[in-house]
Amino acid sequence: MRDDALCAALEYCGIQANVESRERHALIHGRRLSIHFTDGTQVSVVTDEGMSYWTVPQALMRQSVVGFDMDGVSAGQLGETLAEIRISVAGSDLPTLISTDRTTQTSGTEPSELVDAG
Repeated sequence: MRDDALCAALEYCGIQANVESRERHALIHGRRLSIHFTDGTQVSVVTDEGMSYWTVPQALMRQSVVGFDMDGVSAGQLGETLAEIRISVAGSDLPTLISTDRTTQTSGTEPSELVDAG
């Protein structure tokens, strides 16, 4: 359901995507987001600390900012809810490393793809 809901959220925003999550034991310490464009270009973003580096600001932590009723909700409905969330995000006081890489594929094109590494 998680992958389907994320895919639905991206489609709601006009982005065609396939989403693939992996189990934590199959992941490196950091997290990689790979985006494959239809022209064959691939962009990868690797975060050293994964996505946990970014959090809800301390002032909002005690408030229930977003609630999800998962009972009887389709992945499409959940995706629309995810796409409409508007919330501030804060980083840590300490810096983190973010690495990017861009490659171009020469053997044809592939559909756009988003890989969520957890």
